[in-house]
Amino acid sequence: MRILILVQDLRTSGTSEGVVSRSFIFRMRQVYPESFIRVIYFKHSDTFDEIDQLPINEIKVVKINAIYPSHILWLNKFYWRILHISLKERYLQNLYRAEIQSIEPSCYDQVFVRSAGLDYEVVLGLSKTSLLNKSYLNFHDPYPVFWDPGSKSQLTMLELLRLRSMHRIIEKAAGVFTPSSILSEHLQYLYGSMKIFDTIPHQFEPLAFNMDKEIIYRRKEKRIQISYHGALQFRRNIDAIIEAFQILLDENINFRDSIELVLRVRGVDSKKISKKVQTKNIIILDCLSFVESYKEQQTESDICIIVETCNSYSNTLPGKASVLNQLNKPILISSPPKSELRRIADELYVADCDSISQLKEKMKSLIYKIENNENFPPVFGDYFSKENFAKSIKKLAN
Repeated sequence: MRILILVQDLRTSGTSEGVVSRSFIFRMRQVYPESFIRVIYFKHSDTFDEIDQLPINEIKVVKINAIYPSHILWLNKFYWRILHISLKERYLQNLYRAEIQSIEPSCYDQVFVRSAGLDYEVVLGLSKTSLLNKSYLNFHDPYPVFWDPGSKSQLTMLELLRLRSMHRIIEKAAGVFTPSSILSEHLQYLYGSMKIFDTIPHQFEPLAFNMDKEIIYRRKEKRIQISYHGALQFRRNIDAIIEAFQILLDENINFRDSIELVLRVRGVDSKKISKKVQTKNIIILDCLSFVESYKEQQTESDICIIVETCNSYSNTLPGKASVLNQLNKPILISSPPKSELRRIADELYVADCDSISQLKEKMKSLIYKIENNENFPPVFGDYFSKENFAKSIKKLAN
């Protein structure tokens, strides 16, 4: 069998999509060990990708020149205001389309198209191409971005026209899948589609990364380390985690000698949180590269943290979930009332994202289980297993 995978992100660090796209390719090789796998990688700039780590037969890297001609920039000022059309978006999509049109669909038995970022250029570039009817489209997040629960975008005519453009593509595609069952349900209703939106959760495969290189990382200074590594964006309520931990120390004086909270964070609010810290047991550090972060948590962390968007609901699946699942450690999940993580995780690990008391109690419960050498139930069961992926991908493509 010949498989084609179109991707926009294979970076080894700084992006969750790069991590899960690399892992998707690796999982595909595990499911189809004898197949010919070709990858077309669209990228806007030079990036560190370590392509040689990926088990593929062939790769073509397509460099997209994302510098807009002056006439496009000038005309766009009027087009998007008057006609609600972004000439800049169409210009980029046409660059993708030009490459996609050169692909002969009959050369491949299966075609998978992985979205990335906010603009979905590679998916939208499939419009009016012969490859579309054979393509299985991956939606990693809601599109258009207005429908992302963490977005601050306004509903404009431009967003509605984006919705219409994507609807036309979805209706002609061979299939559609997302990493979250809630997102699949929401997008199917949003696009008014009779097509089933399948769910294939994000994967993580350590073999897709160079884990052999020597890493220098911070050693824990207390017996138990709780850690969060990641960005502070999309209304992630890290303040509640900090306050819950500080109250926990105040209520349990002995914890001050045995527990630390390490926050490796980036984002617009990362500098502000240090002002809210009132104990030396909370250590705020810069983020590491992906492999460094993974190995530090693998070696030093006893409890890991996932912080979701703190709205009334979250319909996405954080790529971090499949990564931390690989560590086989307890995970404290700060989650809104309705979320994909709340649906798939054991309730032992899940707390309301805006409930300081609940976060504190869940934290304390996990700490006591560690101190008493108790066994932990799997956070996500076998949800991210290779076997489940194989069943899901074969169901989608058959």
